[in-house]
Amino acid sequence: MLGTPLDSVYPAHHRSLQQQVGRQGLLISPSRSGCRVRPGHLAARKRWLVAFAQALVVVECPQRSGALISARLANRM
Repeated sequence: MLGTPLDSVYPAHHRSLQQQVGRQGLLISPSRSGCRVRPGHLAARKRWLVAFAQALVVVECPQRSGALISARLANRM
């Protein structure tokens, strides 16, 4: 699950990894190709990941972290 459109790579040094996964696996993005990358894309990615997961375990994280956002989403679902 990407936090960017399929035609974008972030961070750029992951280009070969993303290409390999695209050839051998499955890449999914909640963003349309050609869209500019925006901070909200990562939040959309969290919603999809939580929706696909059977369980979410957060062991330790800072109070202001993406992991807690995911935990709150999972709790609501």
